[in-house]
Amino acid sequence: MSSAAALDQLLADLLRGEPLDVRAIKAFGSLAIHEAAQQHDVVPLIADRLAFAQQLPADLREYFLEEAHRAAALDLAVESELRRIHAAFERRQVPLLLVKGSHLAFTHYARPDLRARIDSDLLIVRDARDVADEIFLAELGYRAPTKLSGDFTATQKQYAKWENEALVHVVDLHWRLASTQLFAHVLSFDELLAASEPVPALGAWARGPSTVHALVIACLHRVAHHHDEAEQFKWLYDIHLLASELTDAEWDAFAAFVLEREISAVSLECLLRAAEWFHTRIPARLRNDARFADAAPREATAAYLRVRPKAREVLDDMRALSSWRERASLVREHLFPPADYMTRVYAPESRLPLPLLYAGRLLRGAGGWLRTRE
Repeated sequence: MSSAAALDQLLADLLRGEPLDVRAIKAFGSLAIHEAAQQHDVVPLIADRLAFAQQLPADLREYFLEEAHRAAALDLAVESELRRIHAAFERRQVPLLLVKGSHLAFTHYARPDLRARIDSDLLIVRDARDVADEIFLAELGYRAPTKLSGDFTATQKQYAKWENEALVHVVDLHWRLASTQLFAHVLSFDELLAASEPVPALGAWARGPSTVHALVIACLHRVAHHHDEAEQFKWLYDIHLLASELTDAEWDAFAAFVLEREISAVSLECLLRAAEWFHTRIPARLRNDARFADAAPREATAAYLRVRPKAREVLDDMRALSSWRERASLVREHLFPPADYMTRVYAPESRLPLPLLYAGRLLRGAGGWLRTRE
């Protein structure tokens, strides 16, 4: 086993709660363990495990205790902002859902500060975008940085809260769960809201997806948006925690759902990868279900389990749309993003004409679209 593989195995053992391998921890040292935990984005979990282990050297414990304190302090600010946000949406009677890691931090982790996250993910119905914009900008004092937008290529808007030039909180406000068209409509807001469950820590208005829906979201998010970092433990540990809480009835509901929505191959692969690292319990009836075994060749979403050029992914998105008008809009959004985005990204300090900026972007981007994405 290589040193990197041994370090990954050590992290997985720590996350699973295995007895501490003191010899291995001392041999790798705090810097190497911290770097590996950063790569897998599980620093708060690893810090919490090591900071209070009395059998470890004091300097190593103190190193991770500092990380644990940092995560806890950041989380306090985030929790406060999330309560303000939910209270503001309640005053306007606008439903919203806490999703992805932001949701799991408060429902499936022992403490919210243990789930690493750089922003909070919220989901609203598409028609509520304007009132949500008013709430964030006019009522809550957030700013909206310029961001690539469009009906198909972007399905969210980012808001940031600053105090005395210090960034306090970032929100990704979604109106669809995925920008990838093959996954965009797997779950609707109304479906999620109808089965949603309370998140009491954030107030009476706070709700998140059911455990079954949260597992579906975790699987599709890992594959649709993070296939370039699919082995990162953060995503797999989310899946492990969710799967570990499913009852037999919920497993049956999950299996029926992913088969019906044609994301079963993607979902099973995610579960198997989580089980490989974290010994996640997967019912034998699901592992051995012939419908799952036969899913990959017939499910278009299974193509995301392979490494492919960006252009191939866009072609799949075009096939998923229902009309040529929508397909033309998708291509236009990819090729010609908004003028403010072009100016900010490609010529922030020049006055080059917009047509030249678009031409340069197309020339530079052509190779990237045709190369296989790692």
